[in-house]
Amino acid sequence: MRLMLPSLLPYVAKLLLYLGTAIALGRGALAFLDSTARPAGTASVDDAGLAVISPARASIRSLLLFATAALLLAPPLLMYAQLTALEMRWSEVPMLLRDTTWGLGFTQLAIAAALASVGVLLRDGSTTSLVSVMTALGVATAMGGVGHASADAEWPRLSRLLDAAHVASIGAWIGGLALVSRGAPSLASWGAFSRMAGIMAPIAVISGFGSAARRLIATEGDGVGEVARTIAMSSYGQLLFVKITLAAIVVWYGVRHRERVQAGEVPVRTGVRRELLLAAALFAITAVLTGTAPPGK
Repeated sequence: MRLMLPSLLPYVAKLLLYLGTAIALGRGALAFLDSTARPAGTASVDDAGLAVISPARASIRSLLLFATAALLLAPPLLMYAQLTALEMRWSEVPMLLRDTTWGLGFTQLAIAAALASVGVLLRDGSTTSLVSVMTALGVATAMGGVGHASADAEWPRLSRLLDAAHVASIGAWIGGLALVSRGAPSLASWGAFSRMAGIMAPIAVISGFGSAARRLIATEGDGVGEVARTIAMSSYGQLLFVKITLAAIVVWYGVRHRERVQAGEVPVRTGVRRELLLAAALFAITAVLTGTAPPGK
């Protein structure tokens, strides 16, 4: 058990980053893109601290506090996991940060996560919502510095752009869904979310396929068939297949919800919960996938 814990920490830390960033992006995007139709309860934690707190507002507050804790906890977990993997001591952290590519990427990520954790707690409004979005986008961009994109020697900027777009778009989509469903949403609130999700979901799919293509393009083999077999037999390829399958189901649920909203009805709560559970599993698979070497690497 003690041997397994350090090996699981990077995945746990990345999952916390994905969840915290998604909630931050969802909150900021909902309020900034359509403040007149944002769901009840997406005001700040300060506003939620009233004498009488509705169940919906208390649920929103809990989600925002979880996002703050996740964003603050993830960087130390990543650092501990890296020190354990390299058999280094805490006294060697300054050297690790100063002299390695991983250290530079981690520094950017830690700063961005700290700023995003503050942005989540700001009082609601168009300006503070923009701050929340920008700081969460900073986390999404910085994630590439400690993932596969940092090892892409041929097209590093393209890889980081694709990764950032993927994290940001799916984060705003799923984070927005989590928030709007926990409040007391009206049809107007669902309409605002649906319009945002209708933009973010295609970006998430396209950027996800682009990122996967960058990882797999160097796979060696004699002919397309052998390359496909190499990918299919690798741990990366198998995890990628699971991720694509889960993503397809999540998109299917999203399309069904959008159809109901366009028909003048709110989505069924059971379907929304299932979509969120599948999205959480998708984040977990992504956390493992980013720590798995693509075939040929």
